[in-house]
Amino acid sequence: MSSYQYSELKKQLKELLDSGHYDQADLLLKAGLMDANKTNEMLIWIAMFALKRSRPKQAQAALACLTIRDNTHQPLHLLTQALSNHPESALAVAREAYRTAPLEKSNLALYLKWLKQNAGEQHLQKIEQILSWYIPDFNNATDLIGKVEYLIDLGYQQIAIIRREQETFKGWVLRHQTDTPPPVLLIITNGSKVTRYVPKRRLPILSGHDLWQFEISFQGVDLNTTTVDIRFEDEETVNSKIYTHSVPQKNVNSVPRPTAAPQSNSVGAHSVPRPTAAPQPNSVGAHSVPRPAAAPQSNSVGAHSVPRPANAPQSSIIDVIIPVYAGLDTTLACINSALTSVPKNQTALNILVVNDATPDVDLANALTDLAYDQHIELLVNTENLGFIGAVNRALEQHKNRDVILLNSDTLVHSNWLDRILEVAYNSEANQQASVASVTPYTNNGELMSLLGPNIPAPALQSNQLAALDKAAHAANSEQHNWLTIDAPCGFCMYMNRAALERLGYLDPLLKRGYGEESDWAYRTAAAGWQHLGATNTVVAHQGGVSFGDEKRLRVMQNLDLIEKRFPESSLQYRQFQLLDPMRYSRNRLIRQWLYDTLNTQSTLQHSKTLYVTNTLPLAQFALKTQTMVLLLGQGNKLTLMGATPIEWRVQYHLPEDTLELEQDLATLGVQTLECVSQDLLASMRYWLPQKHILCDTSSDSLPSQHTQLWTQHELAQSSQERLIAVVGESRSFNDPAFAQLANRLSQQGSLITLIASEYSSFNGAAIWSSGHVFPCSFASSGFTERTDLICQYIEWDAVLLLDNSIKAQWQAQLLDNHSATGTRFLPWIHRNTDLRHDTAQRDHLYIEQLSDIA
Repeated sequence: MSSYQYSELKKQLKELLDSGHYDQADLLLKAGLMDANKTNEMLIWIAMFALKRSRPKQAQAALACLTIRDNTHQPLHLLTQALSNHPESALAVAREAYRTAPLEKSNLALYLKWLKQNAGEQHLQKIEQILSWYIPDFNNATDLIGKVEYLIDLGYQQIAIIRREQETFKGWVLRHQTDTPPPVLLIITNGSKVTRYVPKRRLPILSGHDLWQFEISFQGVDLNTTTVDIRFEDEETVNSKIYTHSVPQKNVNSVPRPTAAPQSNSVGAHSVPRPTAAPQPNSVGAHSVPRPAAAPQSNSVGAHSVPRPANAPQSSIIDVIIPVYAGLDTTLACINSALTSVPKNQTALNILVVNDATPDVDLANALTDLAYDQHIELLVNTENLGFIGAVNRALEQHKNRDVILLNSDTLVHSNWLDRILEVAYNSEANQQASVASVTPYTNNGELMSLLGPNIPAPALQSNQLAALDKAAHAANSEQHNWLTIDAPCGFCMYMNRAALERLGYLDPLLKRGYGEESDWAYRTAAAGWQHLGATNTVVAHQGGVSFGDEKRLRVMQNLDLIEKRFPESSLQYRQFQLLDPMRYSRNRLIRQWLYDTLNTQSTLQHSKTLYVTNTLPLAQFALKTQTMVLLLGQGNKLTLMGATPIEWRVQYHLPEDTLELEQDLATLGVQTLECVSQDLLASMRYWLPQKHILCDTSSDSLPSQHTQLWTQHELAQSSQERLIAVVGESRSFNDPAFAQLANRLSQQGSLITLIASEYSSFNGAAIWSSGHVFPCSFASSGFTERTDLICQYIEWDAVLLLDNSIKAQWQAQLLDNHSATGTRFLPWIHRNTDLRHDTAQRDHLYIEQLSDIA
C-alpha cells in the first residue's frame, strides 16, 4: 500500500466512522490488517469503531493485542474508554500509561482523571502526592491551568506555591473563589519576627478562581543563618495548603563545595554534638542497639591483608553515609546491621547518618538517641534537601576519608566493608585504572542484582542475607572478587575520595536521588576512572522506602538529563546488560548457596520431575506450586529458577555450560524433565540427550458436576458481547480448524471475540482477515506490567483450550482474577474433560469441535 493509498484509506475510515457505516468500515479494516506495516494503526481504528458501536469487548481485544505489540502509552488511553464501566480497571490501565511515560502530560492528566473518578480518601491523597511531585517544576502560572481542578478537588480553599531561588521567594496563591480580597501572607524569620505581605498582582487567566502572583526578595539577608517560614494569615479559619521548594543553582561541571561546614545553627543542616562520655546503651524502638567494640587497627580481612593504594586518603577510617527521611523500622534495622558489623571488620568505620528533615518524630528521636550514645555521627537538616543534598552535606564532613553510601533500607552482614575495600584497593584493578566506585551484589540493585541485570527480587531477611553473603565470600574468592561494570548503584556504593575531590560530588540539578550515581559514574569514567562490582559481598536492599511510586518519574527525568550529557551512555549500558559478564560470578554464588542450603535446611524439598517451559510468565506461575522450573530461552539459553526459600536463578549458555547444568540437576536430584508442551521436546532432547525428557498429556477425569455442554450454557445463549481467551500449544493454533472458526465468526458477524495467546504463522492470514481473533502474547511477553494488566483487568468471559497440554492449562489459570474479595475462576471450554493440572472449582464447558463455539 503506497502512502497515498494509505492516506486515502484513513480518510475513508474517518468518513465512515462519522457517518456510522460500520459494515463498510469492517471490510476496509480487515483488508488493512493484512498489511504488516499498517496493523498497529488498523487495531486503533478497530477499537474506535467498536467503541462507537458500543462493543467495548471487541475494543478491549484489539487494544490488548496492540498493548503488547506497541510498548508505548497511546493504546492505553483508548483502553480506559473501553473499560469505562469498570473504574477500578480503567484506573489500573491509566496507572500503567503513567508508569510507561510519566513525563507525558497526557498520561498525567489521564491518571489524575481516573483517580478522581475512583472516589475515596485514598485516591484523593494519591492525587495530592502526585501533584506535589510536579509542583516544583511549575515555572509560570500557565503550568497551573491544567492542574487547578485537581488542586481544588483536594478541598483546599487557598493554595500557595512558593519557589525559593537563592535570596528570592516567588510564587502564586490560588483561591477557589473570585473577586476576593488579596490574600495575606505572614513571613516569619528566625521563628519570631513576623511581617505581613499582600500580593498585589492578580492574574485574570482562570475562570472561577482567583490567582495572585508575588515575589519577595531577601536581598542582603544571609539565608544560611536565617530561617524563613511563610504562612497564610487566615490559615486557622480557611482550609489552606502551602507548597515550598528550593531551586538548585549549582553547576554540574564544578559542583562547588563550601570551604567550611556550616555552623550548628545554620539553615539546612546542623551537627548533633557528641557527648564527652557515652551513656549506657539503650533500646531504640523495638531494636536493641549494641555498643560497638573499638575497631581493630589492623587492615586484614580474615587471612587476607588489604593493601592501601598510594592514592588512598590519609585517614584509614571509612565514613558510612546513611541519608534518612522515612521508614522507622527499616532505618533502625539498617543502622543496627552496620553497628553489629563493626567488630567483624578490620577497617575502622564511622556511621554518618543524615536526618533529612524527617516528618517522623519517632525516627528523629531514635536517631538523636543513637547519636548521644555515640553509636553514630548525626547531621540534622532543618529543611528537606533530598537525597543528593543530604549526601553532599555528609561528604563535606571528613574530606580525608573514603566513603560508602548506604541506603537506609539496606542490611549489611559480617565483614562486608573489608571485602568491598579489598576490591576497591585491589592492585590489579588499580593498575588498569584508578577505582572510583565499588558496588556489591544485592537482591535489588540494577546491574548487580542477583537474579540478573535489572531484575529485582523481594527484600531479604537477615538470615537470608547471611546465607547469600556467606556463599558470595566462599564462591568468589580473591581471584574472582571483582569485575568492571558500566555503572554503579547507589544502594551501597564505595566512593573514592580523590575522585570526589577532583571531579565533584553528586549533581544537585538531578531530581530527588535516582540516577545521581550514574551521572557521577559517567563523569568520572570520562576522566579515566573505573567502576567495579564486588562479587564477594551481598548487601540486602528493600528498595523504594524513601520515594515509593515517585521513583519512575524521577528516573525518567534524570535519564533524560544524563543522556543529554552523555549521549552514548544508554547504548553502552544496554550492551553491557546484554553481554552480562556478571553471569559467571552470579552462577558461582547461587550454586554455592544452593549446595549450602541443601546441606543445612529442609526447605529446599523438590520433586524428581522438573517442568520445562519457554515463557517467563508460565515459569513464574509454575513456581507458585513447584520448587523449581527450567526456562528455555531464546537460542541456547536456559535458566534454572526457584522460589524457595528465596527467588534464585542459575543461567546456562549451551553447549558451553552443558556439564554444569547436568551436574546441577544431578545434585538437586532431578531425574525427569517434563516439557509443558510438545513444542519443547525436540530442543530439550537436542541439548540434553542423556536426560529422561517427556511431555505427559495423560490426566485424571474432572468431577461430572462441573461439566456441561457449551451450547447449553448462558455464555453461548446470550445475545451480549463475549470475550474469550484462546490458549494451547503452537501446533494447535496452526490447526486448520482454528482458522475455520475465525472465518465462521466473521461470516456470521458474531458478537464473540477471541484473544489468542499465540500468533499462528500458518493461519495468520485467516486470523487477521476475520476481524474476530486478535493475537496477544499475554502468556509469553516479557512486558510483565502489560501482561499482568491484560490478565487481570480485561473483561474475560471464558477460556477456550485448544488442547489439554500443561501449557494450555497454566495459560488459562493466568487469567483467573485474584483480588481482595476472592478469586474469580473463569469457565473453561474444551473438547476433553480430563485436565489434571487444574483443581479450581470452575465450570467446564464441553464441545465436540471448535466450530461449536460459533
